[in-house]
Amino acid sequence: MKIRGIHSEAYGGYEGGRKSHLKNRGFTIIRMYDRAIKRDVIECPVIAIKSPNHPAVYPEYLVQELLHLTTEVGDVVLDPFLGSGTTAVVAKRMGRRFIGFEINPDYCQLAQCRLEETVVQPNLLEFFV
Repeated sequence: MKIRGIHSEAYGGYEGGRKSHLKNRGFTIIRMYDRAIKRDVIECPVIAIKSPNHPAVYPEYLVQELLHLTTEVGDVVLDPFLGSGTTAVVAKRMGRRFIGFEINPDYCQLAQCRLEETVVQPNLLEFFV
């Protein structure tokens, strides 16, 4: 997102598009990695994930959408508050590398167990390229 008065203006000689959005709305949204933008809000069903080991387990779908929009296969994902390891699990499934920090040793163990149970399906398209 570019915000008028904070970010540089959109470049290009024509009037319209991002230049017009900045002028009229005060912001414009740019694409990451040339992917289409869905919305400014990621819609995700509310899922109550009960865990006796961690009080706040994120829905994997939410993490998946964020990683899809902001990373490529092979990128490194940093989670400074690893918790139950949802971000690391999703990153592993999506072919991203990950680094996580967690101060609670019980949560570290939980995340490690979840990662060990995570199965990564091979991408069959890689075999034909």
